[in-house]
Order: sequence, then C-alpha cells, then structure tokens
Amino acid sequence: MTLDDFAAVRAVSDPQPSPDGARILYTVRTTDVANNRRTPATFIISSSGGAPRAFPSADASATEARWSPDGKHIAYVAGGQLWVADADGGSADSGTTPPDTEDVVEYPEGEPSSDWRRDELDAYALKVKGLDTSGEPNKAAVLTAINNA
Repeated sequence: MTLDDFAAVRAVSDPQPSPDGARILYTVRTTDVANNRRTPATFIISSSGGAPRAFPSADASATEARWSPDGKHIAYVAGGQLWVADADGGSADSGTTPPDTEDVVEYPEGEPSSDWRRDELDAYALKVKGLDTSGEPNKAAVLTAINNA
C-alpha cells in the first residue's frame, strides 16, 4: 500500500439515524495530501438507499451533526459556530453570542449532550482553548449550553 492508496481511503463515521428512522446523517473524511489535512463532509441518505445528499450543501462542511427530536432540523458545527438548519435543505441559523459562563453546562470529556430543543431556546457550541490544536472542533473541545431566550 502506498501513501496515495492510504490517502484515497474515505473514512465513514458518526451515523445518526433520524428520529423516525427514515434518513441517516453520516460523515465522510477524505485526505488532501497536498494541503496535509483531512476534510470532513456530512451527507444525508434515505434508510432505504438511494443517492446521498451533501449537508448542508456541497460547498459547506458540517461536523457533529445531530437531528432535532422531531426530525425537522439538524444542529451542526461549521466554522467554529453552532448552526441549526432545516433537515430538508432550507435555511440555516447561527448562534454567535455565547451565554454567560454561569449558564454553560459542561459534560464529561468526550460526552457532549446531543439533546436539544429548537423552540424558545438558544443553543451554543464553545471551543475550549488548549484542547484542540488542529483548528477543527472535536467532541472533547465542545461544550454545549442551553440558555432560555
């Protein structure tokens, strides 16, 4: 196996079935050897098969994507911010102002909460200094807070 063979391997991970089981979110990581980096892309596919659709779009990458309890929205991290988008590919909103530190709910390392509600709540993802030197968010470096709006 050569370096090019190894770099051509696509790593599929983080499958997330929708609450009704009809669709699955998943992440594919590819390697960009020229720029020495791994690039994630998130996709949605029907549980019964078919062609996957890039989420949120073909020109934007999302990580840590999670379904809302009703399956109508998907929360994800992109560009260091938490976004919430329509699951069917519509608009996306970003929470850009983090809550006060006393409102931050910390979870054990590697165990961020995936439970959230869209109505009447703001959700935030905060990067913790010193836990991630790659510039990419990871589970150990994400705190989740739910703050009443």
